[in-house]
Amino acid sequence: MAYVHTGIVDDEPIDYLGGTSTEYLRKRWPGVLIGNGGYTPEVASGLVAGGACELVAFGKLFLANSDLVGRLRDDLPLAEYSRAVLDTLV
Repeated sequence: MAYVHTGIVDDEPIDYLGGTSTEYLRKRWPGVLIGNGGYTPEVASGLVAGGACELVAFGKLFLANSDLVGRLRDDLPLAEYSRAVLDTLV
């Protein structure tokens, strides 16, 4: 496999995993790990810098900020995600 992508919201530890899903998978998967789970850009940066994962996926932030990459690069404020945004796309 090329990578493993977490798909569980990772903002709180899960008792039976002994931590977050990213922490659990990092202990068991030595390859590329893509974290996911409502991370802020600051938290994501720390996870990557600390070796918890190699990449971080942003779903809701992309829905709320179609220009997310540029906003992160230029340190611009981010629009908050709203379920109403998603409802307008469907």
